[in-house]
Amino acid sequence: IAAIDLRTSDSGYMAQAAPKLRAHFLDAGLLLRPLGNSIYVMPPYCTSAAQVEQMIDAIGSAADFFG
Repeated sequence: IAAIDLRTSDSGYMAQAAPKLRAHFLDAGLLLRPLGNSIYVMPPYCTSAAQVEQMIDAIGSAADFFG
């Protein structure tokens, strides 16, 4: 389990970054649900190393673009 907070102009549960982040992750083929400017990752135990790498890459690109 991991949680990452992006530094954005607004923060908290109702931050406007969430819809944009959700669309970014869906475009990357991931079902990650950001809560405001926070990104929570809770992959199942059967997640492969390649899938974890895909999540890390998508979160990194989101931080570069939105953070």
